[in-house]
Amino acid sequence: MKNLALRIVIFSISFLVSIISLASYPPQGYKMVFLLPLTYGLLILILPSITRFMIKNAGLLIFNIVTFVRYVILVLVGVLTDFSIWRGIPPGSTYLKSAILVMFIEMITVFIFIQIISKRYYSSTKMQVSNERVINKNINSFILNLFILLGIISVILFPEIISKLRFVTNLDDFTEYQRNDFPLFGLFELLFNIARILVVLSIIVYWKKKHELTGKFKYVFYSIGISLLNLLIVTGLSRFSILISAVAILYFLAKLFNKHKKLIFSSLMTGIIFSVTIVSLYKFFGRSENNSSNYNDLAWWSDTLQMYFSGPKNVAIALTMNDRFDINIVIQILVDLFSSVAGIAGILHPNFSTVGLYNLTYYGSTVSVDQIVPIVGQGFFYFGYIGSFIPSIIAVWLMMKFDKKAALTNNPYSSYAYYFIATWFGALMMVNWTILFSHFINTFVLLMIIIKVNNRFILKNKK
Repeated sequence: MKNLALRIVIFSISFLVSIISLASYPPQGYKMVFLLPLTYGLLILILPSITRFMIKNAGLLIFNIVTFVRYVILVLVGVLTDFSIWRGIPPGSTYLKSAILVMFIEMITVFIFIQIISKRYYSSTKMQVSNERVINKNINSFILNLFILLGIISVILFPEIISKLRFVTNLDDFTEYQRNDFPLFGLFELLFNIARILVVLSIIVYWKKKHELTGKFKYVFYSIGISLLNLLIVTGLSRFSILISAVAILYFLAKLFNKHKKLIFSSLMTGIIFSVTIVSLYKFFGRSENNSSNYNDLAWWSDTLQMYFSGPKNVAIALTMNDRFDINIVIQILVDLFSSVAGIAGILHPNFSTVGLYNLTYYGSTVSVDQIVPIVGQGFFYFGYIGSFIPSIIAVWLMMKFDKKAALTNNPYSSYAYYFIATWFGALMMVNWTILFSHFINTFVLLMIIIKVNNRFILKNKK
């Protein structure tokens, strides 16, 4: 009943936005934009699996949040501002019409795909035994400690790595951080980032053991505290990266301390809101290069939502890019996948990726590369209209697969890794395969290799 009530509310809001879109006479190219909130609302209403399992699964939760903003909030704000454009070259009305069609196809195929296979990935999690009994806390950590040591060595060799960290209330001088020119510096940065994750997870697992032995609540409190501290120490101004890591650690904690889920969710959500708000305020008002008067204008927010949530304008620019550049599909996909992977990115020219070509199309020059080519835009670039949704389908399938693995694994370290990557794939409509694959390889795969090697080392020792 709760799921039905939620779906009715979402449908009602979406239907209202579609009516407003129809009655507002949007600019040329956006005439059919009302189809996006209307179809979204209908799909949510008739496909219960889209929202039924989202609270228990990090990836599906993020997916639902992102899609609601993309198909409802973005359209509403856009209609109220006549889809004003603050920067970039405006796409033609023909491209905008085609972009809405591409988004429409992507939405229908992805939502129906989730509905069809959701029982395979989500239903079984309802039958699992208590997380308190599933989690294996007795894990030898020799290999894990070895990589923590490598992270410490990385900082000793390159102290500038740690200088990149900032407490969220002291974000000044981010622009002064300079990367070392040493060819393998990126690898040492990666080792430090992995070590930081392993330190936090190892401390929490230790406190979990102490909590099991003593029953004392203070160890739950300590675990929440170190998670909040880790959340408030940021390495960049990407609110999205902060959010993804925070959601992963939130679900990880909730799995470990299953009886204290409400406290964990309320504490971590407060920390997430605080951290993301502070970073947002700094980005909007605390940097001298920004014109703070922009942020009082709803039109600026409309264009910004299009940028962050792959709105019709940004998808239309991806379609424009497709008409301007000829590619070899195989080479293009390989370049896009590996252009942000540590150790490989240096040998690939970023201007040849869809990210580079997209920004060239967006601005008409290479003056900036801050725009994110939509994942459906990459799909259109590779496969045209018929296959534009393929990268999105693959991403949402992996989201569901990793959601299930996160729920069922009894290894706490693997659990965090699965939550982390499921959440990234859940945000597929805010990112693209270049971003997704970099996090998949640079963090998830490396973490899983370390965990698997650690497990094998334990087994050999036992033998």
